[in-house]
Amino acid sequence: MASPNDDVAVTVYWRPGCPYCATLRWRLRRLGLATTEVDIWSEPTAAGEVRRITGGSETVPTVVVGEGAHMTAMVNPSAQEVRAAVRRFGLATTARPADATGTGPDPESDPQPKAPPLAWLRRMRRVRREP
Repeated sequence: MASPNDDVAVTVYWRPGCPYCATLRWRLRRLGLATTEVDIWSEPTAAGEVRRITGGSETVPTVVVGEGAHMTAMVNPSAQEVRAAVRRFGLATTARPADATGTGPDPESDPQPKAPPLAWLRRMRRVRREP
């Protein structure tokens, strides 16, 4: 069965080691958005596309929702901004896998997911350094 947003392409351009990219990708998965993730360091044409969108820089995460004349490009958006762009196309987000059984939280009632493990680790490093 196709998910509700299969008709809309959501492409997330990212690069390894980028904490903003890791956070956004994690939050989009948590919201249940189907995305195509493209590593700009592995795909030279993708890096060129990001430079075209951003006006010359390789700022990531860069997200493109839709295709052709009907597309929205965003640089370093929040997961909620991406979800809103998908909804502007008239489509809803998919349910998280846990929601299929009715046991998981609803993305609408849980708009701000907990911080991903990467952010938690950074906070712990700061705590250890303080006397």
